[in-house]
Amino acid sequence: MKHLLTTGLFLGLFATGLMAQGTVLQSQPRPGTTVSPASGVKVKTPENGSEAVTVVASDSIPTTTIAFEHDTYDFGKIKQGDKVKHEFYFTNTGKNVLVIENVKPTCGCTAVDWTKDPVPPGGRGRIEAQFNSAGKSGAQLKHVTIVYNGDPKITRVTFTGEVIAPAPSPVEPAPAITPPASPAPAKGN
Repeated sequence: MKHLLTTGLFLGLFATGLMAQGTVLQSQPRPGTTVSPASGVKVKTPENGSEAVTVVASDSIPTTTIAFEHDTYDFGKIKQGDKVKHEFYFTNTGKNVLVIENVKPTCGCTAVDWTKDPVPPGGRGRIEAQFNSAGKSGAQLKHVTIVYNGDPKITRVTFTGEVIAPAPSPVEPAPAITPPASPAPAKGN
C-alpha cells in the first residue's frame, strides 16, 4: 500500500512538473490525422473531413485578443424565482485563433455556456449566462470569468439587477381568548 501511494505521488508530481513547463500530455494522433500547424489546435481527419478540437496546454497556443460588444448587462428588476439569460457576444480581435479554456461563474446561481470551437481571427463567439434568482433578494452583482489564450489570460463579464422578494403574507391576529363565563349564583338560599 505504501508503495502504491509513493508511486502515485511521484507520478502526480511528475505530471504537474511537465504541465508547469508547458508540455502537452496527449496521445499521438491516429495515422491519417493532421494537426493544423497554424494553431496547433484543430485536428482534421481526412476520412470524414470533420474537425475536432484537441485540448493542449494554453502555453503552446499563440496569444490573441478578445473584445466584447458589451461586457456588462443589467437585467433590471425581476421577481424572486425567475431565471434570466443573457448572451455576451465577442470578436477575436487578434491575429491568432482564440480558444476559450474555461468559463467560471461566481456562484452556483449562474449557469454558463460558451463557444467551444476555436474562433478564427475576426470571428465571433458568445458567452451565455443564465441567472437563477431563487432564494436571492435585493441588488445583485455577478461576474463570469473567462480563461482563454490571451494576454492577460483572464477577462470577465458582469451582470447586475435587482431581485424583488415577494411581500410577506399578512398575518391575521390570533382571536382574543375570552374567559369562560362564571356560573350564576344560585337563587333562593
